[in-house]
Amino acid sequence: MVAKTTQAYRIITESGTNAMAHSFLAIAACNSPVATFRAVLVTQPAFYGHGIDDASYINLETVAVADADGWTQWKLLQRFNAATTEVGNEPGVTVIDVTVKMPKSSRFFYDLIYYNNDGAEQVASIIQEDLSPILETWSPDFCRVHAE
Repeated sequence: MVAKTTQAYRIITESGTNAMAHSFLAIAACNSPVATFRAVLVTQPAFYGHGIDDASYINLETVAVADADGWTQWKLLQRFNAATTEVGNEPGVTVIDVTVKMPKSSRFFYDLIYYNNDGAEQVASIIQEDLSPILETWSPDFCRVHAE
């Protein structure tokens, strides 16, 4: 299983992150100071990888995820998050790194990747905290009207 997982990991990360980065760069190319939209990318947290769940005390590195362990799948997900962050260095693109700010806790996840209601509120709070100051620079009038 280790050889199969390692081979799949290599194929997915080499082709998948390149394809994803290419797609994100195409979106970024549409951004300009006069564009009618701005790209905001968000990294993907998960309830596996490093750490111990604070509620169940499960080791998140050894959790079974697909045909691998949590640590291997986390490394794969981090490749995609790194590609997302790298594209965020392009002009006019904003990246909100939810992965870094989202606690790895079963209090926030319905399963290994999807949020429960508390998790959705946590993600919304993280995005609002990071995005609000940016929105003010993009459209101060819009923020003033919607703050009232």
